[in-house]
Amino acid sequence: MNDATKQADKTTWFTLDRLYFETGKSTLKASSAEQLKNIATILAAYPSMELKLGRYTDNSLDSAINMKISVERANIDLAELVKLGADAKRLTAEGYGAQFPICNANDTKECKAQNRRIDVRVSKK
Repeated sequence: MNDATKQADKTTWFTLDRLYFETGKSTLKASSAEQLKNIATILAAYPSMELKLGRYTDNSLDSAINMKISVERANIDLAELVKLGADAKRLTAEGYGAQFPICNANDTKECKAQNRRIDVRVSKK
């Protein structure tokens, strides 16, 4: 954010940790509160910054269910940030289901865990 030579782009995503949901559900775990507060603090520190949230699942369920869950989770992440004081106009959220896996095999517990994630990108500095 502080590097004036680096522009916001559509390809630079950051994978966040500690934002968890109940397995197969769109119920945010209480352990996610601290990380959500961290994101809200960053947004407050950079009042012109806009973020896009991208939610992903592994391939354990039907693709339509995975898409539905990832969209719901992305919207819940956004809503929680708004509750913490972030301006909804500065946030967008999208669910991608099992698309764009980090671990392409998607066949072990560890691999699937990598694919169940939230990524963010700065869409405006």
